[in-house]
Amino acid sequence: LRRPDLLYRLDRVLQEADLSRLSPEDFEYTDHQMLFRLVRQSLEQDAHDADQYLHQNLPAALSELTDDLLAKSATTNSLSLDPVDDRLLEDLFRGVIKIRRLGLDESINQLRFLQEDAQQQGDLRAASYLEMVSHYQRSRNALDQASLKLTERRQE
Repeated sequence: LRRPDLLYRLDRVLQEADLSRLSPEDFEYTDHQMLFRLVRQSLEQDAHDADQYLHQNLPAALSELTDDLLAKSATTNSLSLDPVDDRLLEDLFRGVIKIRRLGLDESINQLRFLQEDAQQQGDLRAASYLEMVSHYQRSRNALDQASLKLTERRQE
């Protein structure tokens, strides 16, 4: 919210790691998804400054969330960071990987349960669940590889 311009740079770093851009689906809660969409829209429009657009178009229902997030970011001194600080982007990148990995782990666990249950009942969907688990595991491996590459780059 304080630095919506970093979204483009974060998207670029994610794509360089062969990962998809940050999207509303990366957020678990609907209000966070709505706020993210608004931030993305603020950057894609050119009629107003991004901050001005956010303030003009912020739904009242998101005001409390926005105030909380801004208060939290103020306590972490995020404004004292240089706009081109690579460390900030690395932290954002790691945060995205963590969020995505947690979501994938949760989905894998749920699918394994469904797959075991379907197998016990002779349900034909068991193979479909197993295929989905494999897909999610490949996605998780891609996240792990991207994280490893970041760690290796920092050590150079």
